[in-house]
Amino acid sequence: MEVERSAWDGLRGPVGRGPLSAAAWRGALACVLLGAAPLASAVAQEEGVGEIAEIVVTTRNRAENLQDVPIAVDAISDEELQRKGINSVADVLSESSSLILDQGISPQDVRVVVRGLSPTRGRPNVAFLQDGIDISSESVASAGSSLLSSQRLFELERVEVVKGPQSALYGRSAFNGAINYITRRPGDSFRSTVSGEAGSGGVYQATGSVSGPVLPDVLNLGLNAATWSEDGYYTNAVTGAPVGGTEGYGVAGSAVLDLGEASSFYLRVEYTDDESDSPAVASSNKRRRFDIPAGAILPFPDTVISPNIITARVPTGKPLPASEYAVRLSADPRTGEEYPGSDRQIFRTSLIADFDLGVVTLKSLTHYADADTFQFLDGQRVGSAVGSIAYGELNADTSTTLFTQELRVSSVGDGPWRWTTGALWWNEDVEQVNASYSCFVPDTFPETCDTYIGAIGTTEASNPLYWTRDTEHWSVYAQVDWQFADAWRLGVEARYSWEDLQLVGPDGSLIIDPAGLLGGGVVTVPPPTNPFPVSDKDNFFAGKATLTWQPYDEQLYYFSLAQAVKPSGVSTVGAGLTGLDPTPGEDLPGDEDFFRFDQERMLVYELGAKTRWFDDRVQVNGALFYQDFSDKQTDSQVSLPNGLVGIKPVNAGKAEVLGAELEVTWQPVDTLSVSASYSWLDTEYSDFTRETAGVNDIAAAGNCTPSGPAFPDRVCTIDLSGRELERAPEHSFNGSLTHRAPLENGWSWLTEFAGRYEDSRYDSVFNTLQFDDYWMFDLRMGVQTDTWDVIGYVENLTDDDTIRSGFTSPDLKTAATDAGPPFTFILLNSAFYNMPDPRTIGVRATFRFGE
Repeated sequence: MEVERSAWDGLRGPVGRGPLSAAAWRGALACVLLGAAPLASAVAQEEGVGEIAEIVVTTRNRAENLQDVPIAVDAISDEELQRKGINSVADVLSESSSLILDQGISPQDVRVVVRGLSPTRGRPNVAFLQDGIDISSESVASAGSSLLSSQRLFELERVEVVKGPQSALYGRSAFNGAINYITRRPGDSFRSTVSGEAGSGGVYQATGSVSGPVLPDVLNLGLNAATWSEDGYYTNAVTGAPVGGTEGYGVAGSAVLDLGEASSFYLRVEYTDDESDSPAVASSNKRRRFDIPAGAILPFPDTVISPNIITARVPTGKPLPASEYAVRLSADPRTGEEYPGSDRQIFRTSLIADFDLGVVTLKSLTHYADADTFQFLDGQRVGSAVGSIAYGELNADTSTTLFTQELRVSSVGDGPWRWTTGALWWNEDVEQVNASYSCFVPDTFPETCDTYIGAIGTTEASNPLYWTRDTEHWSVYAQVDWQFADAWRLGVEARYSWEDLQLVGPDGSLIIDPAGLLGGGVVTVPPPTNPFPVSDKDNFFAGKATLTWQPYDEQLYYFSLAQAVKPSGVSTVGAGLTGLDPTPGEDLPGDEDFFRFDQERMLVYELGAKTRWFDDRVQVNGALFYQDFSDKQTDSQVSLPNGLVGIKPVNAGKAEVLGAELEVTWQPVDTLSVSASYSWLDTEYSDFTRETAGVNDIAAAGNCTPSGPAFPDRVCTIDLSGRELERAPEHSFNGSLTHRAPLENGWSWLTEFAGRYEDSRYDSVFNTLQFDDYWMFDLRMGVQTDTWDVIGYVENLTDDDTIRSGFTSPDLKTAATDAGPPFTFILLNSAFYNMPDPRTIGVRATFRFGE
């Protein structure tokens, strides 16, 4: 029987999946985009000249034209959010050539890379804010940000993405940038919207909002809600079930109370509940052999690694296209069903109060959030756990409460002096039950991990480890802007912070060793029932000075010098806080400091320009910056007291980033706009040495200077100076062409092409595993009116399946030991790749009522 095929079936590219190759697609699209210039010129002759719309932002805590702000800022309007279907953090970041979102080992391991800086350890580099309130959080059992930031966005007025150090303006987490979601306040006129989306891959989304006056000129109320679902684009080869899907809903209510010119209040209450399947992650054991450097195998007792080990295999090179890999995730051996994945419920409320006191204004920002997140995933990702000699699980149940209070006093008027001063109290309490574990059995033993997985028929955690973390932050800040000449301004910002971190965690970590590598049976080293407290106190100053020259209204030039500080802390990633102390109840010297890391400091020089030309038809913005690090926070493998290898945070000496950004917007006529942004980075660890006893790290470094006391505490000092910073592409580009053709009855036809390029980048500081460069294209076409839009879209138009991100993690089935001397434990890494979304096709519709 002949089966009907849609017109899209023959357009599946890339190579190997359809008649058109990726190169052919890209060439065709390039012709279309390059042909836009004569098209634009012809339209200009027929229809006249248009101007680029003015964008108002509150980046510096006051309403300003985006082009008058001496800071590198990307603003996304509500119209653009709806048109492009931007509803997640990943979507927001994809709009900027300077930002990248990386997904790490678990859904809670979310890392934002800004201007080439990736948060390997410690606090995130970028602050997440909602209406100017810091809602950032740090993960406990993994690196990166936690799940407190909104993954689904609805009823927003705009999103502001600020690049570069902004600690004085945005608080404790804005080490190198900030993302501020500005929610829409209910106005004094009735307004309502209803929108929906349906697409391939089981994508469905519906949102609705209504707002308006209840007591005219006094009280306005608003309500908005959203629901969404997605089936996922990949199938688990082990179980046959789809993976990577998500579903959830959210609801928010808001109120604006206006008591005249003296005071106003904005109250917002929201709740979100979403569930996600296990992420679509594929594994690869493709490795290359690296020789063990001679310095690591000197004659005993100066030996660091057993002389019997002469090479180590390390993930290297670039991954193949995603079509060459299969997702192989185990079902939960207890139930035979898929692992639950992740689940998140967040309740959040905020109150913003504004008071006009005549000579000054006072703003109060109060925020409370209560979040429960749960993750239960296959930790090995290589196949079924049943009968396996190597298996691991990620199992973490986390409860987080966050309370912040900020008071801000600002000057009034437009005189030569403008200033703001304030104080912030930020307090976060985290409780986590972590039942993650690892099991490994050498293939020379008949045992498997089945006995140690847990009781069949239950999903309750086995051998739970308990963590609590209480972070209290106090800071005071000030901002002064002085116009000392007609075209010149000097701005100074400063914040002084105090932090107190109290951490209580297990004094060991669960290792299951049925084969006897560590003595046989189920070994807990030491029993995880002994809480181990660690405290960390820190205080630091972060400041910024900006000199602005604005010779004309259409041209602004600035130079800024900023000192950024990321505070010290204690890492909770890896083993227990004592580094697997083999003597239960007896702490080793220095145990409390084993997982502590110091401050990271960065001095940033930036020269920028914001200009408009040809009667505001062309807008050109740019920035040249140099980032000078000292003590960059990263991680290292170390030899633990029981002979195993663990992960420990370290500070990496010096690193440098030289970069440039260029943004161009051209609107030749009202109906056509062209925009492009480009980023260039040159990164290097200029002075980076660290100690390690890990076989993989020593081999990948290719050098070793033995250090430390006499055997058995010998380690290598490895030198990684000259290597590129991890996850930092040299070139990135974003571009779009949007054309609106007027039709009859107030209708218009929309056509929009968008493209993104990202250069290759390394996975880690060792510069071995590398993600390939790629192009991504989107197409949107539809009809728009003043009251409704219907837009069809094709995302990833060429069906590019380049692997864009991933991570390395231990491959437990490679666990082995060599008696030495010295005793050496070997555990090789595998590469794990986040599978990219294929081409997706769908339609979005929005209907507006009222104003």
